[in-house]
Amino acid sequence: MTSKATCLSCRDCPLDILPESDSKITFYRCSTCHRHFAQLPGRSLTERWGGSLSLVLYGTIFSQKPQADAQHIASMLRNRESREQLARIVADIRQELAYPSQHVRDIHGQSASEEDLRAFLALVADILTEEVKEDAVLQTLKGHTSWVRCLAFRPDGQILASGSIDGTIKLWDPLRGHLLHTLTGHDGGVFALVWSPNGQLLVSGGQDSTIKLWDAHSGKRLRTLEGHVNAVRSLALSTDGETLVSASIDKTVRRWNLQTGRLLQSFTKHPSPLYSVAMSPDQQLIASGDESGVIRLWHTHTRKLLHTLKGHSGNVLSLTMVNDGQFPISSTMLISGSADRTMKWWGADDGRLISTFTGHTGAVRSVAFDPAWQTIISSSEDKTIKEWNLYGSQEIIRTLPGHAGPIYSLAISPDSRFIASGSLSIKIWGKTG
Repeated sequence: MTSKATCLSCRDCPLDILPESDSKITFYRCSTCHRHFAQLPGRSLTERWGGSLSLVLYGTIFSQKPQADAQHIASMLRNRESREQLARIVADIRQELAYPSQHVRDIHGQSASEEDLRAFLALVADILTEEVKEDAVLQTLKGHTSWVRCLAFRPDGQILASGSIDGTIKLWDPLRGHLLHTLTGHDGGVFALVWSPNGQLLVSGGQDSTIKLWDAHSGKRLRTLEGHVNAVRSLALSTDGETLVSASIDKTVRRWNLQTGRLLQSFTKHPSPLYSVAMSPDQQLIASGDESGVIRLWHTHTRKLLHTLKGHSGNVLSLTMVNDGQFPISSTMLISGSADRTMKWWGADDGRLISTFTGHTGAVRSVAFDPAWQTIISSSEDKTIKEWNLYGSQEIIRTLPGHAGPIYSLAISPDSRFIASGSLSIKIWGKTG
């Protein structure tokens, strides 16, 4: 659509309004010289870089420190653009940085220097360069003799722990594919694993109703926590490493002092067996998911039932809670995966259902939040891993096939560069090319 505005270079040429314009800003393009311009309501026309560079810089127009926005803008582009378009954006940025063609200003003109904006673009290009590469299986780890039901990266990302129906826990060097230790002691399958924040302690929960604490360096079993009377299916650890929460088929959630092994509280008002548990980063909320598809939100210290979340029609198999300031609806968000083949996004503050994600054709066995890219990763009995755009259209960003059977478990490395997935074998996914 042609506007009344005219090109600052050609002077008399009318400018075309670009489709990415909205009520806050209007973008223009000159059909003669192909320059791009932008204008805030009531402000003067400002020249902008053209094509994909304007798209990248769009997110910096109100920023005083554009370098700090690099990861956010890269996430926005990565979560909505194809790999081919990302490659074009990176190429355009590299070309302009290598051979400067024009001066750069943001929409305010002086709020960010040209040096700052060029540094910002270089950071965006560096981040997106990895995403242009193809997804690939970097390692396949074999050693378990039955299904791998849980996975956990050590906080430094150097070791991956796996637990299996075969009753063993294995510690791996995930990138070299080396088996480091095999831990035995559970009488039956291992369903849950968590690491202490310092990486010195590994905690496991199993079919034998026990929780075991392991020295990660020696592989020695340090302590066994007893109290549950049926299988422990899920564990969650506080961010300070002091408090452990467990959920069991015995219909209880239990809260433990991890340093002493003392049972602090029991949450007993569950009518159905429990398969999942999560704790908010501030340790104020506990979420439990049961066999009937119901999620309950509890106040950690008072044991008061705050909200009952109904919406799933099958077993709630996985829960994760995160504090994320990007979304204003709720300070704490809860993601659930279910046997009904869906994931749901809830506001943990008020129990509101925000969105439902559909796309898997089998039970959703595991869900995880990737803080670097602001996305959700899920694994399913349909033999796939999917990554979902959380804040935009909530569509599938990518699907990783490759396992021959159900994918019961997954874990994201602390630096978000790798995904581990567990079936009969374990696959380590990353970028190549």
